[in-house]
Amino acid sequence: MKTSVILFIAGVVLIVLGALAKILHWEVPVSGSLFIASGFILEITALCLLLARSRRSR
Repeated sequence: MKTSVILFIAGVVLIVLGALAKILHWEVPVSGSLFIASGFILEITALCLLLARSRRSR
């Protein structure tokens, strides 16, 4: 559960950073869309981990 929470928080941080990079037009070597996409991937991974653990505990 701890790993899922950490992955979820990291995903939220990446999504927020990506959105800020796009809105504020930051000059970063990586596109803001890449931050947003990787944040969503982390959140989906965290959700899958939580679902797998909840099914295992039944």
